[in-house]
Amino acid sequence: MSIAKRVYRNPFEEWQRDRVKGRKDYIENALQQLHEGQFDNVSSLATYIASLLTQHEKLLYKLKASENQQEDKLEPRPVSKSTLLRNKDYRMLLNSFMAGTRKTLGDVKAEEIGGELALPKTQMELVRVKRDVERMTAYIERLESESEGRRLGGPTSNDQALEEYESLKRKYQMICQAFIDLYSSAPSMDLFEIVNGNLVDHSSRGQVVVEAKLIEPIVEKLKEIDHKKI
Repeated sequence: MSIAKRVYRNPFEEWQRDRVKGRKDYIENALQQLHEGQFDNVSSLATYIASLLTQHEKLLYKLKASENQQEDKLEPRPVSKSTLLRNKDYRMLLNSFMAGTRKTLGDVKAEEIGGELALPKTQMELVRVKRDVERMTAYIERLESESEGRRLGGPTSNDQALEEYESLKRKYQMICQAFIDLYSSAPSMDLFEIVNGNLVDHSSRGQVVVEAKLIEPIVEKLKEIDHKKI
């Protein structure tokens, strides 16, 4: 004679399983309505889904309460993003969406699930690496473009520098010529003489009036004039 073994059923565990399944189904449906790239990170996605899930559960509560004509249960508490991020099933769906896969639980093997889902996490890292590569490529292209612009602009800069140099050269020649004309025409200039490169004043016992380093351009100009006369 066999005695049937009594199986104890935990109502809370059954309710918890049903709630998790219902939430997973809702999250999957909600994610299908969203567009990839709409959220910067999984945290912002979890915040948005949590708000939708909160509204959904409150609506279900009100419908059931109206059918029973009484509110025998407390109104459900708001769903927080931390709840979605801590639960591996919810987190897997969010990670899958962020990785662009939109995988469901049935598509993932049990060994892929650790603290977090390994595959979506790896795919998310690949997405981030791809974005970093794109940013770096754009940065290099910008540097190359700026370098090319500077290279093409080189002749214009050189032309400006050459023009400024010619202008200064003309002014320098005019100053030298003006000094020479003054030196040649003034009678009192006979008292001045260039000694050891310096311009000295014989009327004041050979006092140096202009040092050699300052009068050197004038001396060179005088030599140039004398050379042309020869």
